[in-house]
Amino acid sequence: MTAVAGLLVPSALVEETADPRIRTYKVGQIGRAAAVFAVPEIVVYDFGEAADGRWIQHVLEYQACAPYLRKRLFPLSPDLAHAGVLPPLNLPTHLVTTDPVEGEVRMGVPLGAEVDVGLARPARAREPIPARAGQVPVEVVRVARGGHVEVAPYTGSQFTGYAVRRATSLHAAIRDFRHVVGTSRAGRSLAETKVPFGAALAFGTPSTGLQEILGTQAGHIPYVNTVPQQGTKSVRTEEAVWATLGAVANIVR
Repeated sequence: MTAVAGLLVPSALVEETADPRIRTYKVGQIGRAAAVFAVPEIVVYDFGEAADGRWIQHVLEYQACAPYLRKRLFPLSPDLAHAGVLPPLNLPTHLVTTDPVEGEVRMGVPLGAEVDVGLARPARAREPIPARAGQVPVEVVRVARGGHVEVAPYTGSQFTGYAVRRATSLHAAIRDFRHVVGTSRAGRSLAETKVPFGAALAFGTPSTGLQEILGTQAGHIPYVNTVPQQGTKSVRTEEAVWATLGAVANIVR
């Protein structure tokens, strides 16, 4: 288990921005933060325009996909018109070369008895790899003469990226985690709040705080203020994600 189990972010996280390039970049900052701090899951909960939640999920999934698999998994889409502004994740599985070595971890797409791992020809699966939508981590277990590669499901602890899913509400997202800590300007300092190892972190929108979103159930989770001396009127969601992950990681690791 990682220090932070997930990020709960609203579908309205870019509500204050109209420019599609800037909106895409802001979403990319969420993905980049998740990668830097090895957060395994991002949950986009519906609040405001639900269509934005679908778009945010699509952009984050594209960002998390190994570059050598994107053409296979992501057909041309208006959602990704400005994907070029997304910051690269630079995960080890994204930076592999065309010369595989035994022990290397790659992302792959199962194709029956073979796996597309971004090479000139598919690798052979040493054992069945369950087919599913998207990419799966595999380990190169053999590189034979002639460029023939054999892979097996990866079962190690190396961080290989985050998963993305949707939730119909913040309440629904919270129910999926054992521990959830919310972020709020009215929250306590980290020194006063115990953040359990493996907790998920929840964030509000630029205009609506978590306590307002949760309403009568607001008291069900603890709240922390990770920017206690903020000099601005508000902290944008992507800024709060970076600030919170940086502060929390130093405490729960």
